[in-house]
Amino acid sequence: MRAVILAGGRGERLAGEPKAFLPFSGVPLITLVVRLVRAALECRPIVITDCRGLELSDILRGEAMVFDTFGAGTREAVLMGLALAGRDGQPVLLMHGDVLCMPRILYDLPEDAAVVLYPPEAGKVSAHVVDGLVLGLGCGTWQYGGLLALSSDSVPVAIEALARGQGEYWEALRPLFALREIAAWPCSHEDLVDIDTAADSLRAHRDLWPRIKSYAH
Repeated sequence: MRAVILAGGRGERLAGEPKAFLPFSGVPLITLVVRLVRAALECRPIVITDCRGLELSDILRGEAMVFDTFGAGTREAVLMGLALAGRDGQPVLLMHGDVLCMPRILYDLPEDAAVVLYPPEAGKVSAHVVDGLVLGLGCGTWQYGGLLALSSDSVPVAIEALARGQGEYWEALRPLFALREIAAWPCSHEDLVDIDTAADSLRAHRDLWPRIKSYAH
């Protein structure tokens, strides 16, 4: 499985620094996300950003391939990432660069299923799929987002939908999905945190960091 990480968050709710550059226990957030993905999938991820791509390349030092859309937008970033990652006919994991999770969640990910953390009160991770094309419902307040896994046959379908669509990428993909829950696992903030606010970051430091810090260096 190939991996595409979207690293374009501006971090308005986190001191205004782009999320990718935010320090998390001594390393930039994007560095930790890349290392978690590498540990789980044993692949070199593709990181798509919309600004400061050269700086990200310098930070990651070859741990990931970095491409800059220069502000083209999320839909275009997803389109670029899927086009690059899907060239060799492999399944593709698409995830946001502010999602920290235990590598086992990604390692156990079937090639045609996605896992996402539901709001904390639901307390579980679920996978949804239809015809091999998978959508992960959003973490926190996002309607769509988090982790999205596409089978190899579905990648070109998604690329076509994105190329034809307008607006944000989840709107372009929405008609492809008639969701059906196929799996659920117990989960908590000790397993996965979507970092959107300072409170999320503190929760990740408290609950998740002790279990992922071995991947940070």
